[in-house]
Amino acid sequence: MKKLFLLCAIFLLSYQAETGNAQDADTLSCVQNGGGCTLGACRPPSVPAGTCRSGALNCCKW
Repeated sequence: MKKLFLLCAIFLLSYQAETGNAQDADTLSCVQNGGGCTLGACRPPSVPAGTCRSGALNCCKW
């Protein structure tokens, strides 16, 4: 019974760790297209290329 409890605890802890690593679709798209996420306006020579973090940040491509 103790082994079952231990296995359940390990499973729940590992499941919580995995869900925190998920990134938003727009953030992944920005990085895959050679951009980077920044707070505020894009600085030259980079240009705006979309959003990151569900619109909270700007995606800048250089």
